Amino acid sequence: MQIIIKGRQMPVTPQLRQHIEHKMQRLARLVDEDVRVEVTVSEEQTKSARDRYSVHLALAGGVHPVRSEVSALNTNAALDIALDKVVAQLGRQKQRKGALRRHQTQTARVLSL
Repeated sequence: MQIIIKGRQMPVTPQLRQHIEHKMQRLARLVDEDVRVEVTVSEEQTKSARDRYSVHLALAGGVHPVRSEVSALNTNAALDIALDKVVAQLGRQKQRKGALRRHQTQTARVLSL
């Protein structure tokens, strides 16, 4: 899993980078090794202080792209909420894939003597 961390209109501190990489390890058990995870952290000038920091997560390289964008009071809260959304989306994809396999019937083999 390749993790790309970007900062838009704000610097990404080493502590923030380490926190993001630590949180992204939750995704390692749900995705393949060739998946690319892009995390974009941005600070926006808004009237509401609750929506100041925004985190955008995008997973590419799997069957379906998965995206989530969340605004919150600080970057850690936004990251946690966005990560929960992505984990839920990946869980639904896994359930759909399993349901498709269960409903497929295998062809019967006819053996002639």
